[in-house]
Amino acid sequence: MDPWLKENMPTIMMFVGAASLIGVAGIFVTYFIIKRRIQKKKNYNAE
Repeated sequence: MDPWLKENMPTIMMFVGAASLIGVAGIFVTYFIIKRRIQKKKNYNAE
């Protein structure tokens, strides 16, 4: 294993973990926004 990689492994893992969390959060936010817009359209049509 590369010594540089061994030294920076915690930082790399933290970065990868944070990036994946942000990605998952972004997907959820996008999903909820789309869901809300669809619900608003349905309610608007009902009235």
